[in-house]
Amino acid sequence: MRKVFTYFKSLAGLGLVTSLGLLGAVSCSNETLPPDDNTPTMTPPTEVMTAPQPTLAFEHDGTLAPVGNVFADGTTLPDSQSQRLHYCGKIHFQNLGTILSRRGVNIAKSGTQACSPTNAFDCTAGNLYTNGNLILGQANYPARSSESDRSTTGGIVRMQDILIGAAEELITTGNPNGTFGAATDCAGAKLFNDTPVACNPDGFACFVGVPLTAAQLQLCSQMVNDSQNTDPLVAKRLTLAAVAATIYLCD
Repeated sequence: MRKVFTYFKSLAGLGLVTSLGLLGAVSCSNETLPPDDNTPTMTPPTEVMTAPQPTLAFEHDGTLAPVGNVFADGTTLPDSQSQRLHYCGKIHFQNLGTILSRRGVNIAKSGTQACSPTNAFDCTAGNLYTNGNLILGQANYPARSSESDRSTTGGIVRMQDILIGAAEELITTGNPNGTFGAATDCAGAKLFNDTPVACNPDGFACFVGVPLTAAQLQLCSQMVNDSQNTDPLVAKRLTLAAVAATIYLCD
């Protein structure tokens, strides 16, 4: 029993000496103790990284030559104008039908077969429009699908076909200048002038919905007159469809 007591006593003395030695070492040291695990640490704020912005409102990767004073202030446009100028939407399916019908184009389905080179009768604007509802992005309510707001490649091609079909109805052998009927929104206006053949500003403005600029009218008339080896009616139809497509395809 005495031996056990003496053994624990020696251990207690050794522990006391060790503790005093550690305290002395700490007090004489200039080093700072590491923080306790429970000590809160301050994390420096994270710097917000900003992506580099182009010098122009719409960067064309150096592919465009200096274009001078366009869009009111050269190429340095405000973001709001730049986004609007470079955004191309899709005209709604129902709106397209309303516009065409109010300008004298029959949009009712009249054929029974799909449009093809052997079924030219079914290649009317009405058949192309009615049968192309899904291609043009019409809402599909049974499938819980809303109408798309951007054109697809198929939708752009179908729109061009519809406009060619509409031009064939408006510009005929009996109406070579495309004069609009009395029951239309463009009553009395004509698409083309005679001698020399030129695009009529009033007729085109009513058909496309906006007045054409002087440069657009010049190109329009040039397009008709440059088609020397083409049937005059075909030249006028293709010209109307080409000009209208550039505006109809951007809602």
